[in-house]
Amino acid sequence: MAGYKKHRPDIWLVLIVLMLVAFGLVMVYSSSSAMASQLGVDSHYYAMNQAKWASLGIGVMFATTFLPLKWFKKGAMPIYIFGLLLLAALYIPSLAITRGGATRWLNLRFTTFMPSEVAKIAIVILLAKKFSEIKGNLRKLKDVAYCVGLILIPCAFILKQPDYSTMLILIGTTAIMMFIAGLPWIYTIVATLAGGSGLVYLAFGAEYRLERIKTFMDPWKDPSGHGWQVIQSLYAIASGGLIGLGYGKSRQKYGYLPESMSDFIFAIIAEEMGFLGASLLVILFVLFLWRGYRISRKTDDVFASFLAVGFTSMICLQAIVNMAVVTSSIPATGITLPFISAGGSSLVMSLIAVGMMLNASRAKPSAL
Repeated sequence: MAGYKKHRPDIWLVLIVLMLVAFGLVMVYSSSSAMASQLGVDSHYYAMNQAKWASLGIGVMFATTFLPLKWFKKGAMPIYIFGLLLLAALYIPSLAITRGGATRWLNLRFTTFMPSEVAKIAIVILLAKKFSEIKGNLRKLKDVAYCVGLILIPCAFILKQPDYSTMLILIGTTAIMMFIAGLPWIYTIVATLAGGSGLVYLAFGAEYRLERIKTFMDPWKDPSGHGWQVIQSLYAIASGGLIGLGYGKSRQKYGYLPESMSDFIFAIIAEEMGFLGASLLVILFVLFLWRGYRISRKTDDVFASFLAVGFTSMICLQAIVNMAVVTSSIPATGITLPFISAGGSSLVMSLIAVGMMLNASRAKPSAL
């Protein structure tokens, strides 16, 4: 990295991310106002809380952009271990918070935090370091085994929470990075068969996940029970039509659609802004994907390249899974929409990931 002339960060990526965050703040306000009224707090309460986290996240994003990239490379393993320690802290009853049968949050007294968000960042950094050490040439079995071992440890913690969706994002991101690093086809086929079989076993191995699959196949079989959330989400999307009901005019947010400002905020977007508004959001994520992969392709520094491709894949995979759940394209699973859903830890960690992508864009040999 020392031999590279530093360039300005990718301005297009900055603009895209700021538009996504702004879009999220606007929609968090709209989708949370009804709940705020029911709880007797100011209608701006959740939006203002999200704005505070957004301000913090954007500040850290720009700080991360200009830190020496070698710091992240040297600190890759400590960050990974720190992420594992945070996941392990969920086993401490006085620190752990359980919601809806899942123990995913740490009680930091002044706020709550999801350790899995740190784990996602840590995995990408450590894999990028490994691939830089082998010059982006993942051919040896010992290197493949090392990468698989790295991902299995946090996945075991995360599955125990349980958080099947985050585990899928981690595995998917790792798979993309390993494939780009040149994973031989024979290993790819074996890993796909083994991993796919394992995921299917896990999907059918827990009663609540099996119930979600049944609900996905026919949500109207239990419309007032397990199928309620999916059905209300589809009602919201369908009622939005082409141009939507208008900003702030969602009906489903008034106690009908659970998690309307977090996991299912995309349904409220479709309801209020219609197909055009939802499509605009999808286009922003497509542009994010374009800039992220472009950064990866244009830099000659292997570590920077894999940071960009890893974080781009992670964020876009999460967006795809969230939108697929909301539109009932896959079985329901709890996962936020990056930059859009209410949630401080998710937003801040996503912006830190973007900061490292912007840092990687500065290492390129020529302007993009």
